[in-house]
Amino acid sequence: MGVTVWKGRIALTDPVLGSEDFACYLAKVPGAMFRLGIMNKKIKADQPWHSAWFKVDEEAIYYGTTLLTAATLDYLKNGKR
Repeated sequence: MGVTVWKGRIALTDPVLGSEDFACYLAKVPGAMFRLGIMNKKIKADQPWHSAWFKVDEEAIYYGTTLLTAATLDYLKNGKR
């Protein structure tokens, strides 16, 4: 199961591979990948990535920044596990 987080809520979702080659990186070094939800139909941010009408819900940047900051602080405090 994957995990989706929005507005303080977390939802389990089916895993999606998409077209990412991230596993190639993980073969060399430990890591993790997450997808940040940027779609918001209310502001018409619901078009495909490679569309001329693609738009990002910029409020999602807060959640991505918060997650990466928390992960960095956790690593600095606890180191490798």
